[in-house]
Amino acid sequence: MSNRIILKQNDLLPVLVATVTNEDGTIVDLTNATAVKFSMRNQYTGTIKISNIAGAFVVKADGTISYTWAGSDTDTIGDYIAEFQITWPSSKLQTAPQKTNLYISIVDGVL
Repeated sequence: MSNRIILKQNDLLPVLVATVTNEDGTIVDLTNATAVKFSMRNQYTGTIKISNIAGAFVVKADGTISYTWAGSDTDTIGDYIAEFQITWPSSKLQTAPQKTNLYISIVDGVL
């Protein structure tokens, strides 16, 4: 997955899909993860657009997580920083991506 995603305003597809990797590039085994949440804030104003909304994850070793856009998630044009937060047993947390930020741009459409 690229660390930059561009969507047209009000588009709810494609689903945001990522593969969680360690710093050395190896895939994180999500077998024991208990939850995944997604957050997104405006890069320049700091305004939170999406806060800790449940994301989907595949409970196996392939490291796949996703977020399905809904409602007003993409109604505001702007540049955003986003991340997934993975919860492990004993409430230990891991943020993805780890090495860089995930940048999402919502751009104006024709209609």
